Amino acid sequence: MEPIIKRALALIKPHMHVCLGGGHNVANLAKVLATKPELDLQLCTPSELTAVTCTTLGLKMVGLAAVGHIDVAFDGCDSITPNLTALKSNGGIHFFEKLYAQNADQYVILAPAERLTPQLNAQVPLTVEVLPAATATMMQVIGDHGYQVTRRVGQQVASFARTPNGNDLLDCRADRWENVHEFNAWLQQQNGVVATSLFENVITTLLTFDHDGQVNEYRKDL
Repeated sequence: MEPIIKRALALIKPHMHVCLGGGHNVANLAKVLATKPELDLQLCTPSELTAVTCTTLGLKMVGLAAVGHIDVAFDGCDSITPNLTALKSNGGIHFFEKLYAQNADQYVILAPAERLTPQLNAQVPLTVEVLPAATATMMQVIGDHGYQVTRRVGQQVASFARTPNGNDLLDCRADRWENVHEFNAWLQQQNGVVATSLFENVITTLLTFDHDGQVNEYRKDL
């Protein structure tokens, strides 16, 4: 068992309500949980892809309404800082991920050590979920605000080119993300914006791992 998965598994106790988000590491955790029916967990996920993976593994998934309260939620990220602010942009289920996270006592990110940097990685866009009727307007005003913006297109599954609600995804880019908090706050005030990929004051724990398998833990100061 990979050290990062072993560390994550240590946070899970029998009969817990557990949320599995997206990403390779969460999928690996799901594979281990499929071998431990004695834990008798209630599992849920905001990710359509993870739901398919878990169902294939024989894990029973329930909706958020059925779970109600989540003891611990696991997820991945594309970039994260020491104060546990993260960009989760490669997917497109930010609204649902935040909804599940808000219902969790612990929201735990599993990530390679190189994704932890003093500032958010400017190679990772800030992604915005937008109602289709507002897409053209938002692309114009984001551009006027000084950011590069592109709309994701293609026939990919939900959470990559479209959202589960059928909304558009706009990728915003900058040379540096030093003003990302202000930009994100401005975005959230715009008509037609549903959610963004910037996670602020949501993550409680970060578990990183390096190529040697060493795991480090970072916790949010409460």
